Amino acid sequence: MGLSVLPTADAGQTLVPCVLRSTCRQFRPPLAEDGDAFSAFDGMSYSNRKEYVDWIESARRAGTRARRIARAVTMVGEGRRLK
Repeated sequence: MGLSVLPTADAGQTLVPCVLRSTCRQFRPPLAEDGDAFSAFDGMSYSNRKEYVDWIESARRAGTRARRIARAVTMVGEGRRLK
């Protein structure tokens, strides 16, 4: 398990555990751009965050992965869990 450092709204930093680092590198920028989504993701339990990362990682094509990242940011911003 790796730890990714993401900026928080208060200009501090938080450690977000990312099991799959390549997905985290792709998911991190769009998530950080949406302050509400970032706060919601940061507040989720480890298992809920892992579900999102696993779902994104399970996409075989880059286009599918990009659509899932966009959808995940929207869902997280709305406070919805994946399952």
